[in-house]
Amino acid sequence: MKKHSFYLLQIVFTLMVCSSVVKVQAQTGSCVGTASLAVVIEDCTFIDEASFDNYYKMFPNPASETITIQCANGAPQDATVSLLNMVGQTLQQIPFSGYIMLDISAYPAGLYFITVQSGENITGKRIIIR
Repeated sequence: MKKHSFYLLQIVFTLMVCSSVVKVQAQTGSCVGTASLAVVIEDCTFIDEASFDNYYKMFPNPASETITIQCANGAPQDATVSLLNMVGQTLQQIPFSGYIMLDISAYPAGLYFITVQSGENITGKRIIIR
């Protein structure tokens, strides 16, 4: 009787682009597997990171205790602020109405991502926690 070995491989993708093709290759012993995934988003509403500064002020960056986010000229004030790690997991998500001080003291040093979403529009910026 032939024995078969099965391996479970879990891969999590977080794509913050309007369209992309991702190729993954996994190897377990002598077994190699390859998969491709095409992602196409019809209506891309993500505003690039450079636009964040046109709508919101965020400081300090880098930070170790709190990050302050406030609306700049013409920015939507009825929104949701999210703190994500670089894997894309949401660590905090709170309502935003123009000004917020986000407590980041419990998180280890590293690179994170802050998003502000209002309706279908979302903008974001990388932050460094030290």
